[in-house]
Amino acid sequence: MMHSLNQLKQLADANKKKKESSEILQKKIHESRSKLKRNKIKTTKIKTDKKQKKAAEPIDENLKSTKKNTSPWGRLHSGDSKYQYFSRSNLEQVLQTQPWTNELVDLMLKSAEEGGINICLVWPAHFTGLALFHSLANIERNFARDLRGMKSLLYPGTHSTRLGLQSVLGSRVQLSNLLRSLWVIRESGTDIESHTRSASFEAMLSALNDIRIRHPEVDNPSLAELVPTFIYTSEHQDWVAASKTPLERSLKKVEKLAHRRNIRDKINSEWCDSMNAPGALMVLHRNTIKSDWKKALNSQIHGVGNKPEVFLLDATSAADQSNHNSVMHIPDFLKCAIENGYDKTGALIVADDPKLFFLLSARLKKLKLNHQTKIWAAEADDPILSANALSSNWKPNLKSNANFQVGIVDRDASQVALLFQRLAQKTGNEDNPSHQTIIKACLYILRLSNLPAGYSDLTDKISEMGGNDFVSHSTAWTPILLGLQGVLESGELNDCREDADKAISKAESLIDKWSDATPMAAKLLSEIKKHALKGRERLSIVLPSKNYINLAQRFLKRKLGELWTTAEERLDWHTLLTVNKTLTENCKARHFIFIGMNRNVMRLLITHPDVPHGTTILITYKQAESTLATLNSMIKVDAFKPYRGRMGLLAQQLDQRLKEIPNSLAISKLRERIMINQTHH
Repeated sequence: MMHSLNQLKQLADANKKKKESSEILQKKIHESRSKLKRNKIKTTKIKTDKKQKKAAEPIDENLKSTKKNTSPWGRLHSGDSKYQYFSRSNLEQVLQTQPWTNELVDLMLKSAEEGGINICLVWPAHFTGLALFHSLANIERNFARDLRGMKSLLYPGTHSTRLGLQSVLGSRVQLSNLLRSLWVIRESGTDIESHTRSASFEAMLSALNDIRIRHPEVDNPSLAELVPTFIYTSEHQDWVAASKTPLERSLKKVEKLAHRRNIRDKINSEWCDSMNAPGALMVLHRNTIKSDWKKALNSQIHGVGNKPEVFLLDATSAADQSNHNSVMHIPDFLKCAIENGYDKTGALIVADDPKLFFLLSARLKKLKLNHQTKIWAAEADDPILSANALSSNWKPNLKSNANFQVGIVDRDASQVALLFQRLAQKTGNEDNPSHQTIIKACLYILRLSNLPAGYSDLTDKISEMGGNDFVSHSTAWTPILLGLQGVLESGELNDCREDADKAISKAESLIDKWSDATPMAAKLLSEIKKHALKGRERLSIVLPSKNYINLAQRFLKRKLGELWTTAEERLDWHTLLTVNKTLTENCKARHFIFIGMNRNVMRLLITHPDVPHGTTILITYKQAESTLATLNSMIKVDAFKPYRGRMGLLAQQLDQRLKEIPNSLAISKLRERIMINQTHH
């Protein structure tokens, strides 16, 4: 009995302890829940505060507009595909990308994904076109299983823009391997698996694979065959395919006619359709105007999901030489695009002329278009793809210092040109025929002042040629004068008739004064007497063209008389095209004279390793002022550090000569566009 009572007591104590433990546990759970609830309320409050704070902060519209969703293929870089390129002139020669090419392609791929405006300067390299950059970027997208590829809009362009793609071939074997890597076996059969699909691109890959199997001896396809190209002109008001027969050169090797027809039909299903063509290059012609831009951008072919992903904007010296106005309107085109629904489209502006780069950067800033700048030093004859591409860590060698002697001629011509410019501004915009006529007079005076001869030498040459050819018509003053008289008769300058008569009178007075010798010719004659006759030195004279050389020789023969035979033996004549090849270590004993200054002269003087000390540069006033401004901006660029010594010496000479000329403020107002156009002739 006692034993049973003890057991009951122990059992009761155990139950009591269990109850107490349970109460303690419940209490802790309650406390834990209460704490968790308080933390949740606090966290919610913090998040709410952050949201309210974020909502209160102003949103940067430029950042907002350029933000895009990450693509399924992720961030791509130039060379990820390891795709091989070959020279068309040497089928076995592998071409590789230059280091700055890789940087530009990376930037183009990034711009397509993230948007934003980038303006790039690559100097002293010289580009002939930008179409290759589209193809290089598009290939990377294709090999990342984006068969739709990347659509780019290139401006300003021409019908020959795509020709740059014809000189480069692409590996057919690698494209065939791409197709095979996309095949997957399913229960229903074999299918293609990729991030995006394109019936045309897949048909093209199939054709190349067929040729690889049956005709391995056939040449690789050119990049022009792999990239559908369209061009928009003012005349057609539509995007027109540049080629109606894609891959035709390769398809001829497909033996079975039915198979060939089937492949061609599949390729053509999208290839000539500007809305659906895979990896299309859309070329907006250089002669289009703002109203054309809007139609091109807003046309139905650019529906949702089919807009160009990036604008490739050609500000190279080649494009500028072809049509300066279109290059200078690049910022206006971007402004128009943003206003017409392309605020999220990336833009890559590529320049190879420092002057254009700085002018366009200033214009972008004036239009309040946020942009980033990138600058690379680049020295190569083949600036995009090369058989001897430079290494990724290449840097230009430090250039030896070279002293220059600068002679500035003809302040008067710039002053008269300024009078004509002011008159042109009173006739309206640049499309007005009267405006264009007056600008022609402005350019004529500037070009004539740079002539290494007298006006009489020019007119005598025109008479000998019959005076009926285009060159004679474009170099004579009479057609210019007749055009100006037509503007006066139209009454457009009635409000400033006195100023117009004054400008024409001063121009004719200068031309009469220059009959025997222009200021440039007089300075050239003085230098030849000093070096070739008195100093008995060998003299190398560099002029813009062979026509200028012929005129200079005619002038010197007339002025030197019997001494011309002696001087002629000591003179070497070069154009800018030939002097680059003749400048060697052995030439440093010669004295060089450069007549005039343009981007090509400056590129040579600053970068060529064998420019002799004491080289003379005869330059017009406005050219000197413009070149000095460009050099002062270039000196600040870290990428151009190896050239700073020469740039500094040339800038110093220009600055000293400019300070010697009085009354310079009025001439500095002469528009940059006028002077850039002047250097083209």
